Amino acid sequence: MIVGGNYIGKGAEAMMLVVRDQVKKVFPNVKFWTTPINESEAEKLKKDGFNLIYPERRSRLNKVLKLAAAVLGMKQRKKYGTIESRDKLDNIFRTTDFVIDIAGFVSSDQFGPRASFQRWLNYMWAYYADNKVIFMPQSWGPFRNIWVRVFTRWTLKKASFICAREKVSYDYLVNAQCAKASDVHYCNDIAFLFEVDNTQAVSRQLLNGIGLRSSELPVITITPNMRIYERVEGEDANNRYVRILLEVIHYFLENTDCNVVLIPHEASYNRRNDPQLCELLLKLMGPNTRLGMFSGSESARQVKSVIGNSELLIASRYHSLVAALSMRTPVAVIGWSHKYDELMEQVELSDFIADPVRKKDDGKTLEMIIRAWKQREQIQKKLQEKVPEIENSMQNTFKKVINIIKQK
Repeated sequence: MIVGGNYIGKGAEAMMLVVRDQVKKVFPNVKFWTTPINESEAEKLKKDGFNLIYPERRSRLNKVLKLAAAVLGMKQRKKYGTIESRDKLDNIFRTTDFVIDIAGFVSSDQFGPRASFQRWLNYMWAYYADNKVIFMPQSWGPFRNIWVRVFTRWTLKKASFICAREKVSYDYLVNAQCAKASDVHYCNDIAFLFEVDNTQAVSRQLLNGIGLRSSELPVITITPNMRIYERVEGEDANNRYVRILLEVIHYFLENTDCNVVLIPHEASYNRRNDPQLCELLLKLMGPNTRLGMFSGSESARQVKSVIGNSELLIASRYHSLVAALSMRTPVAVIGWSHKYDELMEQVELSDFIADPVRKKDDGKTLEMIIRAWKQREQIQKKLQEKVPEIENSMQNTFKKVINIIKQK
């Protein structure tokens, strides 16, 4: 079972495909199951070889009784060989042996006790169905809220593998006693291993469809993040983050011959999302044949190919940063979390990050981005030096996961 992945965000999509491909190298006949968010996602998942499973509606008494059984350590009978895609089960984990959790960021004060409780409840069902649970590299904490801490501790108590993707997250888990230090592994995001067809032809084909005057020009890519917009003051043109992005776009259109392409790296449902933010930026900039945006419906492979062929990425989405680093594309970051800081520190590029959420912008963000543009060759050389170490650590992490699967 794959948990925490989806086709809403390009990073979550990339991680699902990485897990599929890495595990299938060793176990070619393995079946992967997941629960789609909607019909559109279901079709994409099926196309990529995932089996679909849906939970049955259960009565409240049924839920309580089975949860009690799970807490007491009782095991539920499997239901192998009789489940087809789209069938429903009282416990979706009855058809699987392993759960691979690729959620980017769930267990934290930021998301609160309700999210932590729901995660614990979900994994009680997995343990009840005798699944081994593997938490792939992700962000954790902080855990100042006692209930966030308690539910995270209970969630991880029976886990077979726990991995933090930043040292800060590792420290949060250990210091809050959510897991023993000896049980927590440290490794970067698995999306570093997401392979794409990095040809200019693929990139230009996509660029031809978004109304640019010419797809032959060099490209600057930007991944705006609606979550940053929501965390700083102001609305629309008066939003501080929007003002920063408009300054950046103006600079590249007026001082270079590059196309500027806005990429919605996540298009979440039932909330304001990245495509809306990109549309706002386009509207405020006015018509320009060197400025365009993707729709958000492009695949993770397509988006990474364009990022890989751009001269510079201004990254506000974490997994777009991962995509750029793994493709050795020069990058400057406008972030909002420690996860950006630590990754840029690891590749020795801490001088190329701004944070409008935790720090007031003093006009130096544009200055930093211009510096990154002028030093893009040096940045690329630094990535060529540092990123292979990250990729090797990821391969070692998957070896550990494969060994857990072999021991079942």
